Amino acid sequence: MKKIVTIGIAILISFSLATPVVSADITLIDENTTISAGGYKTHELRFNKTRYLQINVEVKDEEGLVNVYLLEEDEYENYEQGREFETIPEGSSTRVSSTTLTGFGVTEGNYYLVLENVEQDTDVEVSLEVTILTEDSSPGFTSTLLLIAGITAVAIYRKKKR
Repeated sequence: MKKIVTIGIAILISFSLATPVVSADITLIDENTTISAGGYKTHELRFNKTRYLQINVEVKDEEGLVNVYLLEEDEYENYEQGREFETIPEGSSTRVSSTTLTGFGVTEGNYYLVLENVEQDTDVEVSLEVTILTEDSSPGFTSTLLLIAGITAVAIYRKKKR
């Protein structure tokens, strides 16, 4: 039993040491921009693996509204051509003065974030921040408890078997 517990503790320690304890979110875009009346602003986003995002948009003008569209590459082409298009719902919002879209995933590929000024007669000042959310890659409390419970269960099972 001591051997099993020792092995379990060694695995837990090596797992904890082999992974970083903290990882920081990555800011892709942090800007203030003016969107002309009836116009739009586009940002191309390219990912080489699945990423989880947070998009913060805030219109600085009291009366201004924007549409926020996160589009896959083919859908962006439809948008550009004035055809019907489908957004990624978790990364999109319409007629907002402020929104935070968070925790949704996108897979590898090219995406386009479109901020569209709803106002046809007024320019709008918009603050935009796009962040890749990263998780703490240490084993975490739940994983540690599960590992300890597993080791304990094996130890009890072996003790009963004897």
